[in-house]
Amino acid sequence: MKPGSKVMLGAAVALPWLFIWQGVDVTDQGYLLTIYRQFLHHPESVGQAAHMWLTNLLGGLWDAAFGGLGVIAHRAQWAVCLSLGLWIAFRAVRRVTHANAAAVAVLATSLFVCNRRETWFSYNVLTALLNAGAVAFMLRGLAEKRARFLVLSGVLLGLSPFARLPNVLGLALLCGPLFVALIDPPRRATCLREIGLLLAGVLGGAAAALSIMAASGCFPVYRASLLGLFAPEVAKTGD
Repeated sequence: MKPGSKVMLGAAVALPWLFIWQGVDVTDQGYLLTIYRQFLHHPESVGQAAHMWLTNLLGGLWDAAFGGLGVIAHRAQWAVCLSLGLWIAFRAVRRVTHANAAAVAVLATSLFVCNRRETWFSYNVLTALLNAGAVAFMLRGLAEKRARFLVLSGVLLGLSPFARLPNVLGLALLCGPLFVALIDPPRRATCLREIGLLLAGVLGGAAAALSIMAASGCFPVYRASLLGLFAPEVAKTGD
């Protein structure tokens, strides 16, 4: 990789850390950080937010380790996730183009995201990280015809809806092998197997999440929150 590409990539992954020191938010930030603080010890107290189980779990674990640093700790968690996601995206894009183009792309993305989004850990940055990982593993699995990377991609896709429910739409990525088969007709012979590997990973990821929930006693709270999203009074009011 050329020096220019290294500089741009370094700037892209370092940029989020410049934004964790500025600004104060007492709406969504305070709401989410309160959930993280409560989740590990009193999951029933988070109420309607319990369906964001994976987000709450990771936020709670981070708070248990670094909560003494206050708000800045969860801003650092955001920066860690975003920097890691950008690095993963660079590695994925570099597979289909050259390093300079990939570095420019992630630098532009970093500049836009850091200036236009929240700067604390939430389901937004976790969703981006999970999707980046899923795409990177899928590209490698399809390019190298290696089953384990397809399964890992599926695992991340299976976990993603537990960060927030709308992420279930990410399962559309299961169509990835179909596009490969369309571009490369000989790959049609392995298309169904590749989709099956992805689906196995999805089921494995979902099963792992549900098993951890059941073991920790969080499943009843998660179920109640999930069903609450479709309650008639919620649909009627739009809340």
